[in-house]
Amino acid sequence: MTEAEQKQISEIEEGIKSIVEATPEKLAKTADLGKEMDFSGGIPYFVKIRALFEKLQSINMTDLPQTARAQLHGQIRNAKHVLTRIATFSPAAHQNPVTVRDQFISELPENYDGYWNVLTPIIAFNALLTGTDADLKQRQAEEIKALESLKQELSRKIENAQKEMEGLLSTARNTAAQLGITEYSKVFLAEATEHKDQATKWLVASVIGSLALCGWGLVTFWLHPNDGNNFFSVMQNAVSKGIILIGLLYFTITASKNYNAHRHNAILNKHRQNALQTFESFVKAAGDDPQTKNAVLLQATATIFSNQNTGYLAAGPESEGASKIIEIIKGVAPGKPS
Repeated sequence: MTEAEQKQISEIEEGIKSIVEATPEKLAKTADLGKEMDFSGGIPYFVKIRALFEKLQSINMTDLPQTARAQLHGQIRNAKHVLTRIATFSPAAHQNPVTVRDQFISELPENYDGYWNVLTPIIAFNALLTGTDADLKQRQAEEIKALESLKQELSRKIENAQKEMEGLLSTARNTAAQLGITEYSKVFLAEATEHKDQATKWLVASVIGSLALCGWGLVTFWLHPNDGNNFFSVMQNAVSKGIILIGLLYFTITASKNYNAHRHNAILNKHRQNALQTFESFVKAAGDDPQTKNAVLLQATATIFSNQNTGYLAAGPESEGASKIIEIIKGVAPGKPS
């Protein structure tokens, strides 16, 4: 860079500094001239001109081509001249100071247009040159922030979806369990109804057999052989009567046993149905206590799989199958070591 260029750049920088230092309040000269003779009418353009040249302070003049620097140099000298004659204006130096003042103010819009035409391309170039990296970083930061926000939003949606799915799954499980309980209770109810019907039939058969047995006893009491005490005749009548008596007695005993068996099974299946229907109520009443729920489950299992004493059959040893089922449930229960 030549010495002339360095001098030009120095004058440009000093000129920009002097223009920026000339504040609108100083240029209005209200304190010196009074409100009737001041330049308060030019304050809007003083503000615009100062703001325009203030934006040149961040520009590196060495980045500008020679032609642009020359144009800028000329505009700065013009602005300094315009502002200096306003700053040094004295009413005593002019025959008609009001006319001179008004002329200075009326020229400000034209002056501002000239400054704007030359300075705005330089200001825009500097903004593009210095703002590229900053704008890129800002855009990147905004994009990263947007991605983080999107990530958080997606995480919230996924979490809400998981909670919703867990809720639906829990509801489905509960519904399936309730449906299963309902279906199995229907099975036991059907079994209980069937055994009850069969028990009723065998009860009728037992009554008929008992009546037939009593009737046959009365008949044989009055029925005697006609040929006296003939041994063969007596044996024939006794055997024939005994066979019929034994048959009626066997039928009555068998009918009674079948009635007791079906009646026992009907009561047992009805009891199982009641256990399943009340199981869910006890589980809900237990709340979140796993021990109480396990106790209810074990008791319901014992009720379903064990052979309860109904009074219709002879009491026997407790079924071993129920104990094995309970042990299996204890082994697979949550929290139990395998």
